Amino acid sequence: MGRIWARKTNRERITEQQLRNALEEVRKGSSIRRVAISFNISKSSLARHVSASQHVHNIVEFKYNPNIAVKQVFSTQQEEMICQYLKTASKMHYGLSTKQVKRLAYQYAIALKLQLPRQWEEKKEAGKEWLFGFMRRNRTLSIRAPEATSLSRSTSFNEKNVGDFFSNVKKLYDRHAFRADLIWNCDETALTTVHKPPKIIGEKGAKQIGQVTSAERGQLITLCCFVNATGNTVPPAFVFPRVNFKDFMLHGAPPGSLGLSHKSGWMTSDNFLLTLRHFIKHIKCSRDDPVVLFLDNHDSHVNISVIQEAKDNGVLLITFPPHCSHRLQPLDVCVYGPLKARYNQACDNWMTANPGKTLTIYNIAELGGSAFNSACTKDNIIKGFQKTGIWPYNPSVFSNDDFLMSYVTDRPFNENEQGNESTSVDKEHCNINCGSNESRFCEMNIPSTSTSTCMEVLTPEHIMPYPKAAPRKVKQCRKRGKTRILTDTPEKEEIEELQKNKKCKQKIEQTKKRLGNGSSILPNNRKKETVIDDTDSSSESSMPDLHDSSGDEDLNFEKEDDFDFDIDSVTVGDFVLCKFLGKKQIVHYAARVNTLASKEMEVSFLRRKGTSSKFVFPTEEDSSTIPKSDIVLKLPSPQCFGGTQRTSSIFSFEINFDMFKNVR
Repeated sequence: MGRIWARKTNRERITEQQLRNALEEVRKGSSIRRVAISFNISKSSLARHVSASQHVHNIVEFKYNPNIAVKQVFSTQQEEMICQYLKTASKMHYGLSTKQVKRLAYQYAIALKLQLPRQWEEKKEAGKEWLFGFMRRNRTLSIRAPEATSLSRSTSFNEKNVGDFFSNVKKLYDRHAFRADLIWNCDETALTTVHKPPKIIGEKGAKQIGQVTSAERGQLITLCCFVNATGNTVPPAFVFPRVNFKDFMLHGAPPGSLGLSHKSGWMTSDNFLLTLRHFIKHIKCSRDDPVVLFLDNHDSHVNISVIQEAKDNGVLLITFPPHCSHRLQPLDVCVYGPLKARYNQACDNWMTANPGKTLTIYNIAELGGSAFNSACTKDNIIKGFQKTGIWPYNPSVFSNDDFLMSYVTDRPFNENEQGNESTSVDKEHCNINCGSNESRFCEMNIPSTSTSTCMEVLTPEHIMPYPKAAPRKVKQCRKRGKTRILTDTPEKEEIEELQKNKKCKQKIEQTKKRLGNGSSILPNNRKKETVIDDTDSSSESSMPDLHDSSGDEDLNFEKEDDFDFDIDSVTVGDFVLCKFLGKKQIVHYAARVNTLASKEMEVSFLRRKGTSSKFVFPTEEDSSTIPKSDIVLKLPSPQCFGGTQRTSSIFSFEINFDMFKNVR
């Protein structure tokens, strides 16, 4: 049986107006045979319509219903609703496969109580012939290979994030009268020594067709590009996976390109600072003639040294919302796609011209440079700025359909929501009853396939509701990212404070690893503590005594009282006793104070000689920054021994360290 019906005569399909004219002639007294010949209509068809129109008084009211889809399961209106449902599901990034479409069609036909073919009943799904005919009747649909899109990208590209971004853009445009040549975009992309082969012509029906590449896994080289809204570019920067950069690595690169190196081949904060200086040197911007640079929220970009360099030279930095660069960044939208295609083609041509040789990182600059010159055209770059709405400024460049992907996890925005914990208020799961679905479609602003109320028309979404995330309560581990103008003073100060705290935490963690894998006892993180009682005044030592209320293994310490000393009396050069909380016990270390701050101090740790009261500095200096709350007490001035160089480096303290647990 052929899938596509082929016309076997030259007879044209009759229109409704022609049929009405023919029926009018018959009513005037002409014979059916003569009218059929005159209007080129089948005599039997005309006779059937004459019989059907007997009850119609006025021939204009006669409805012509051609019987050309007698075995079609769904009506035209029902198929239109299925078509609209499939389009909406695909825009939400939850599209249906051919198997799922056939099951939906079967379930929808059962709900409508339609007459089904026997094969549908046996397989519990529609047949492949129906699917082929459905796709042929609905030319706006096609079977596509979807691009894998992470859940973060699907949910982050929403109206709020995009609206905040365009608000920042408008703020900058209002503050400075930027021309198109002053609006720049910067981004990195990866070039590898193992390329993706292009399509080739081979034997039809062959199961496998191979194409040679350099290796199984390649090395990564980072390419950083700068483009502006007039279609101009700055020579790119290459980051090679080497410890040291050599000039010959840039052989064949575009003139003026910058060469950098890092052992991973990735962009780092130090390398991006050099890249930014390379950019500033070429565009010659200043505080009096500033430019705006759009970039993403990568750690190498959001760095205080980078921000300070940009601010000093008149470069205003603005970031995209997290996970939205695939729709908002001009380089990602219209430049890097053609660049990768040209690069893969150049690599394939090189492999063909050099049989038996492997592609190395020293060939990347030449191949990537040729791809850069052919892909970074004025048309591509200008189109990228237009499609993203950056220039000309167009905040309504994205329609509601573009945000459908975020409706699956869309939740009401609460301005009073705390940064540490967010509670999502979701709608209840959609049931198959009509009322819940209709209310959901109205709130989500999803185009419904219904043309009437739910009680009158059963739609596909009643059978298979659109996906909706369940309610959840998530404790945020870190502050959420957002679009920001990095060079604004409040943002710069906030980033500076965050990086300062991060470095302090890193120093403390490094100290913990060096000092017996211990963990510092912070004031707000005292899980298990110790009782410290004052000793009798007649005791030989005026030091307090440390009592453990239970075994060391359980580490079930009670409340700890502070020692009777003033932390403010500690000055630079004094010796102190510090405490750290290990996995099973408290550990104490003697240290000398190097610098002081309001809440912390930098110290150099000593090592105890056996079980005596003598200490020495290690061969390699062991210093770190610790909070003042970790200081147990201020040690008395040490006694130094003279004589040899070895004995002169020993410090002895007149204190009984046996009163403290695990002094090292």
